[in-house]
Amino acid sequence: MRRLGCGATLVAVLLAGCGDTGEPAAPRPGTSAFGTSAPSAVPSPPPSVAGAAPRILMFTVEGDAEIISIVRELDGERTTEGPVSPPWRGTVEVPADGRPHRWSLTLTHGSGRAELVATLDGAVAGQTRGAGTGEGTLRVSGSVDG
Repeated sequence: MRRLGCGATLVAVLLAGCGDTGEPAAPRPGTSAFGTSAPSAVPSPPPSVAGAAPRILMFTVEGDAEIISIVRELDGERTTEGPVSPPWRGTVEVPADGRPHRWSLTLTHGSGRAELVATLDGAVAGQTRGAGTGEGTLRVSGSVDG
């Protein structure tokens, strides 16, 4: 019985040494009950935007069809070229401004086959193909954050 009493006394002494008074601990300087406090500041742009390089949208056309025209568009701004012979490649720089940008490529071709591939920063963003004995149209489009 004496051992049990000594053990209980030892546990009580150890718990008392922990300093738990039952009251919530006072916050440390620079913190609050909800976490670290900091002075409020004007929000800055996302880190990926500041100093980021523009994104590269590349269009590739292959096949044996005569390419009558190619229309590249970024945010409503169009560039038209043609006629051209495949293979053809063109690029568009998408500003690194953190905003969404709409893009498209429309290809009008004559008899034969044509394949259109759009890549964004090296990854396929869209592709289509067509073939026929008359005039045809191919189009890829999308939206990307700058």
